[in-house]
Amino acid sequence: MTFSSLARDVALAEVGVPWRALRYVRGGFRAAQPAGAFAYDDGGNAPLMLGALAVLAVPEMLILDLVLWHAAAWRIGSDVVHVYLILWALGIAHAFRTMPHELGAERVTLRTLFFASLSVPRTAIVSAEVVELDRRASRRRTRLGLGSPRRLVRVQLREPAMLERWLARPVPVTSVLVAADDPDGLARALNG
Repeated sequence: MTFSSLARDVALAEVGVPWRALRYVRGGFRAAQPAGAFAYDDGGNAPLMLGALAVLAVPEMLILDLVLWHAAAWRIGSDVVHVYLILWALGIAHAFRTMPHELGAERVTLRTLFFASLSVPRTAIVSAEVVELDRRASRRRTRLGLGSPRRLVRVQLREPAMLERWLARPVPVTSVLVAADDPDGLARALNG
């Protein structure tokens, strides 16, 4: 990864996530998941927590405004940081709703928000099986989805496919572990 590509990726995230937040707010927090989607946010807890973070940042910002009433520069700086935090929290909450695993008729996209994604044709998948993962198991395995479920879906590919990662070089993988709210349903959908 070159410095220019790293700078481009960071700039895209710095603009993209707040833009996502504005779309989320404009849509009334009703962003629909795409058809054929499998969520991995444990029933919606992560967006709820991010929303709570955004809401709780407002009173904190007001309290700091009162404490820093005599220091205008610090108050403005604090307000800018708080607004930025609120936009990022809402933007990532929007990503949870609109960036789940997607299983199309021809193509399958498995992802962890915008941090990592693997998009392959359905014909490239050899098998998908639900596996129980011991807590002590190595976390070095390639894993998509969020949360810490004990039951994951192991997807085997016919040939190496490139796993796209944010702020890192793509890596070839032949097997991935995928977290999902319904691992049995995901495995059935991938095998079917």
